[in-house]
Amino acid sequence: MSGYGEGMVDRFPEGIELTGYREGDEEEILDLFKKAFGQELSLETWRWKYASLAGARENIFLLRDREGKLCGHYAALPFTLVYEGKELPAALRVDFMIRPDLQRKGLGGLLIEACRKKLAEWCALHVAFPSPSSTPVTRKKQPHILDEAPIYWRLTDARAALRAAGWGSPPTLAAAAANIVLRNLYRLLSFPWFSRKISCQVREGFAGSIPSDAEFRRPGCGIYFRRDARFLHWRFDQNPQREYAIVLLESRGRDTGPGGYAVLATMEYQGFRLGFIVDILVDPPGILAARRLLNEALERLEAQGVEAVTCMMTGRNAYTRALMSLGFVKVPNRFLPRALNVTVHVY
Repeated sequence: MSGYGEGMVDRFPEGIELTGYREGDEEEILDLFKKAFGQELSLETWRWKYASLAGARENIFLLRDREGKLCGHYAALPFTLVYEGKELPAALRVDFMIRPDLQRKGLGGLLIEACRKKLAEWCALHVAFPSPSSTPVTRKKQPHILDEAPIYWRLTDARAALRAAGWGSPPTLAAAAANIVLRNLYRLLSFPWFSRKISCQVREGFAGSIPSDAEFRRPGCGIYFRRDARFLHWRFDQNPQREYAIVLLESRGRDTGPGGYAVLATMEYQGFRLGFIVDILVDPPGILAARRLLNEALERLEAQGVEAVTCMMTGRNAYTRALMSLGFVKVPNRFLPRALNVTVHVY
């Protein structure tokens, strides 16, 4: 057992063994991912997630049956989390999965409990973003539910709303009239007021755009991942799953690096072309600077022909106020049943 799940071994069903990652297990892990989620995980993405991040492979936990076949997987990526103003070592749960024929038999809860006990040897916080299918297990085994992660939307093309309402091919005149109203409304909302002197620059990545010692903080936010140059480069520049555009805000008195950034992406979803503000941060915080950064991000995304722009944001802060002041609307949870939860277990 190599010391894994000490004190938990007897609680697993007979023939089920908890082990660690061994070189070459990737093929089985990718196969289990396809069986559990019904989609492919590329080897390139796996290597980016686990091989390029120090300490990641040491925190992969596997369940094997009596024949040695992989039947469960739990991994935790090591990060620094700022929680209530203190920097703490944290583990981010990723790729939690049980083989379909063994699901709903209690293995998931036992695996969470065993792995949390092992992770407690080095981390102070355990963070997860459970999907709705795993939220009941997570809520029971990891009861510190911090917040739902609501999504804010801003419509940029009225034809998308008309199609979503069942019009099929919307009337040209109706769509054109609605778009004129939208453009004039957004032009009024986006007036720069006192933020017009704050400059922004668009970049294709963080590498070469920010100093190697740059770090961004989010005062007023109860919990967030430490965003230094190393994390941003790994998370956005090296990510093989998606290409991102970066909008950088001018320094605004900081000693090193820009005064904020926004990370942008686009994708096709159910026939709609959507723009995403994946991450946004202003340091020091302020609604005027946040509005300036969002305005630049919106111009960039709308120039790419997106029909709506979305942003996930928790809490009530300068970012949510800036979003709402620019025409973003918080989508009620009943319309987005797959909205994520943010959970934290404090050791």
